[in-house]
Amino acid sequence: MTADLTEAKAVELLGFYDACRREAIVAKKGQDGVGDLLRAYLEKHGGELVDGERGLRAFLQEREGPGAFDLVRAARLDPALIVWAAETGLLRMDAQAFEDLQDSHVECLGVKNYRMPGQPTTVLKVVKEKWGTEGEVA
Repeated sequence: MTADLTEAKAVELLGFYDACRREAIVAKKGQDGVGDLLRAYLEKHGGELVDGERGLRAFLQEREGPGAFDLVRAARLDPALIVWAAETGLLRMDAQAFEDLQDSHVECLGVKNYRMPGQPTTVLKVVKEKWGTEGEVA
């Protein structure tokens, strides 16, 4: 499809994209709000809710979150294992934790020497411009 897309058609799609984005934001807020109400009801009353007319059923389902590793204990008991895990790419530094600690821990100065730049990304930005009376951006 992109090979056949002309600039005029692409410009025309901007309005459709913007409308879809705005509708999605409103729908997400509505879904989240109603979802919170349904969750609260089911947490309080248990069981499930059934809408036979629409063929819908709501219930709470337990899920196990992702596992975690006790790296602090591992570093104390088996530091060579931690070095091996780092060398093989199993470990990643938590950038936010580093940012939070760098002003209060001198060790972060050493860690900072090994910080690599992030991978560049490209995002689509569609912004609403404010136009003046003669069609120029205000």
